Amino acid sequence: MLKGYIFEPDGTHTPAVSLADAEAAVAYARLHGAFCHEVRIVDEDDYIIIQVIRGRLVFPVIS
Repeated sequence: MLKGYIFEPDGTHTPAVSLADAEAAVAYARLHGAFCHEVRIVDEDDYIIIQVIRGRLVFPVIS
């Protein structure tokens, strides 16, 4: 299971939102990444899978 968090500039964040699959995680990152300071999607071990800061995808790096 994946979890989504929204971070404020001061480092505080929302409670985790459970995301069923990769498709839900991408949709969550796109929706909230457009207007939130930072969005992180993590796996069950809390490793970052997707990170968006100020509307820009910073992880994973896609070239």
